[in-house]
Amino acid sequence: MISALKRSRVGLAIVLAGALALTGCSSTKTAEAPKEKGAMTKEAPATKEAGTFPLTFENADGSTTTIPAKPTRIVSTSVTLTGMAVPFKAPIVASATAANAKFFPAWAKAANEMKIQELWKAQSAANLEQVAAAKPDLILVSASGADSVKKQVKDLQKIAPTVVINYSKSSWQDVTLALGKLTGMEPEAQQVVDTFNKKVKDTAATIKLPDGQVNIISYNGAGKPNAVAKLEGPYGELFSALGFEVEGPNPNWKAGGEQGARVRKDFAFTSLENLTQLNAKTTFLIHGDEETAKAMMENPVLANVPSVKAKQVYPLGKQVFRLDYYTSQIVLEKINKLYGVK
Repeated sequence: MISALKRSRVGLAIVLAGALALTGCSSTKTAEAPKEKGAMTKEAPATKEAGTFPLTFENADGSTTTIPAKPTRIVSTSVTLTGMAVPFKAPIVASATAANAKFFPAWAKAANEMKIQELWKAQSAANLEQVAAAKPDLILVSASGADSVKKQVKDLQKIAPTVVINYSKSSWQDVTLALGKLTGMEPEAQQVVDTFNKKVKDTAATIKLPDGQVNIISYNGAGKPNAVAKLEGPYGELFSALGFEVEGPNPNWKAGGEQGARVRKDFAFTSLENLTQLNAKTTFLIHGDEETAKAMMENPVLANVPSVKAKQVYPLGKQVFRLDYYTSQIVLEKINKLYGVK
């Protein structure tokens, strides 16, 4: 996915979409656009000696946070950020959960093995007493999403250095690399990303693609916003790297899931009726199972949608919602099952 991550010992910066950055001395470089199947273009981080502290982090809100020493006790107020830090075993001692009071199932076992304490549920305010009791030396906060407690950043800063990261504007690989730098575990984070990127290339080389375009949808039916993956978002980039021609949403779709003028990089949200405008012959369903696929294919409003007519609506699984190292591998397994050459 990140085809040529160039490394330098000059400066300290990770440039991410949405102003996610580590700032220090100077310089960033950009990877050349890849041509081969199974690769993607990403901003290439320029780094100095791994694990050098203190360092300064530029938050998603434009403020900066100084991290004086390598963290050893991290509290994550965002279950999504936790899922991006668990693969390289960042020292997270406690974390907020999903709305069901659990960690995401794709990585819950790994989190339990790391003995990460479960805190409050997403969509709840941060419990400051729980945070303080964990004695953190770094606190992670999401800038967006149901697991964001950004309104409490000032209170959290009184407990420990607090960073604010906007995962909705960056790939999970970018966020994982940034978390690796923040924790002084850059080599471990890089290994996670490199391992996955190799799997993408291997998968792309061993599948036979279906005819026509594909789209990726979070299907919720009538009366609720239905999310359609954008080409520049994590799902669009992953499927493009696998060689699929991805159909993006109508650029005018902003209903339901977007607040005010805020435009998301990952998804557009629209009504059930607008899904009839889609033309791809194949649809993949995010956070969906066979029952979800059946409901979409049996909905009379969508009867003439090409993927529905062709009965080529495939669920990626209930566990697949926000992409991270674990859920992305589930996607690859599904694609191999559907299109792998025997």
